Amino acid sequence: MASSICIGPTELASAVSGMLKVAESPLASTFASSLVLALYVQYETTGNRYATPAVLWAIVPLALLWSCRMWLSTTRGYMHHDPILYAARDWVTWTIVGAMVAVVLAARAGLPLP
Repeated sequence: MASSICIGPTELASAVSGMLKVAESPLASTFASSLVLALYVQYETTGNRYATPAVLWAIVPLALLWSCRMWLSTTRGYMHHDPILYAARDWVTWTIVGAMVAVVLAARAGLPLP
């Protein structure tokens, strides 16, 4: 005799609520890591290491863009196995890393803000 599992609306709502909480956690950590990066950029000791430390603020949205894009790729199913391998093969990742390197070099060289 086959038994059927019947899920009521309360159990279904609880399951969906639990899945949403799990899905929100990575996004919260992404924004928290960007906040830590922003605090580093703002820290006055950082200003002593770079000729124009204000240029470093461009790294914060770039890092946030990359992190959000990685999570979006994961939820859409584009990233199947290794996130490091996926990032190494991704042209957008290479573009963002190149932009970050350019920002750090500009801050070291003392290039003014536009």
